[in-house]
Amino acid sequence: MNEKEIQETVLRARQIEEQLNALTQEMNLLNNSLTETLLTKRALEEIKKVAAGKETLIPIGSGVLIKAKSEKNDKVIMGAGEGVYLEKPVEEVIKDLEKRETTIKHNIQEFSKAVDALRKEYTQLVLKIEEYRKKLNKVS
Repeated sequence: MNEKEIQETVLRARQIEEQLNALTQEMNLLNNSLTETLLTKRALEEIKKVAAGKETLIPIGSGVLIKAKSEKNDKVIMGAGEGVYLEKPVEEVIKDLEKRETTIKHNIQEFSKAVDALRKEYTQLVLKIEEYRKKLNKVS
């Protein structure tokens, strides 16, 4: 391995480190989104069980609950993006959340595969660099 190849190997290893950091951050966002989706789905399933006029506790996030009296609990308002909100039946929103959950899980799997492939390549590059360092130490 010549000096140019070593420099290219070190550069590629640094690029992989940056890619791994970016993928890790993206996976953290996906995991947070999955958690939020699952919590929302669970809350909607619980809300469906509450009889009209009955007082209940509703989670609003970060472990905070509010007391509320249920009126009609067959529809909820859901963000559709771009500041648009739609009133939809609870069952339809739960199905939308299940689709979102499936998509997020798929994306997490794809990111995990990419991370594994990059880690494998990174490990091989590090071994090459270490091998070159050992050769340099023997020459010195």
